Amino acid sequence: ERLAARVTLLTIALLWALDPLGEWLSAGARALVGEPFFASDAPDLRDSLTLLLPAALAALRLPPLELRGYRWHLAWIAAALLPVVLHGLYKQVFAIESLTRFVALGMAERSLWQMALVGAAWIAAAGVPRLGASRGLAIGFAAAALAHFAAFTLLWHNPLVARQAVGALVLANWLTLGFGTAIAAAFLLRRWSGERLRPWFDGAIMALATVGAIALLRQAHAGTLLTAVPLGETEDLLRSLVGIVLALGFLLLGSRLGQRSWRIGSLVLMLAAVVKVFAVDAAGLTGLLRIASFAALGLSLIALGWFYTRQLSSPSPLRPE
Repeated sequence: ERLAARVTLLTIALLWALDPLGEWLSAGARALVGEPFFASDAPDLRDSLTLLLPAALAALRLPPLELRGYRWHLAWIAAALLPVVLHGLYKQVFAIESLTRFVALGMAERSLWQMALVGAAWIAAAGVPRLGASRGLAIGFAAAALAHFAAFTLLWHNPLVARQAVGALVLANWLTLGFGTAIAAAFLLRRWSGERLRPWFDGAIMALATVGAIALLRQAHAGTLLTAVPLGETEDLLRSLVGIVLALGFLLLGSRLGQRSWRIGSLVLMLAAVVKVFAVDAAGLTGLLRIASFAALGLSLIALGWFYTRQLSSPSPLRPE
């Protein structure tokens, strides 16, 4: 009888939670196709604390149910509802209710949320008193952080092409925090994943570092809104230089770690940078500047060839990919 009463209570609580949960799911589905997720779309403080949270707590208090030979763990209901509660409460902090506030605060809101997910992943992996550690939960949090960044900051609301304020200070801005958090999530997943997936996460780290460096270069020239100032010739040339420098860094790191994925990524980035210099940068110059650019490109290729030969021929400790 006591168990039946608890199940009835849980059923009533879930029915009350359906309305705010449905609104949250609808707003989330629209966000996945590029629409901003406003604070009014998330459960407010009253709905979170009086509808969703009681349903989650009621699910936690119930033991597993035996139905038709299956064991149903109702704690999974709480695991699904608690993130909705936390997300709803978090959305009220920034209170983004208009496109103007979304432009001004969207990047900051996403970056801090992703940082919280990475922090939760680290805590889950390290373990807490009485609960222990959970590698699966840690992987879930880190994957959620990386997927959130990829979907909303790289795809739909990329500051390089969309109006998203990133901060006026060079380096000390939301770009550094956002891309740094995504790289940290990819690094943690690399550590916790199997050998087959590690080269893929290496590639993700290199891609994130490259795009992040280009975005930081754009911020240094354009300010908080990266789309406010047209791309200049000097900045375009510096993009090529950034690619070459990063490629050398990836090669050096791959040589030290003895990992082929970093060397391959370095070669791909180096080829892309050289092709850009030859086909785009030099083509836009005339006269002595064009001659000087080709001379500099030739010297760069000679220096890069020497560097690659020296790095690839030197003995390095063999480590698994």
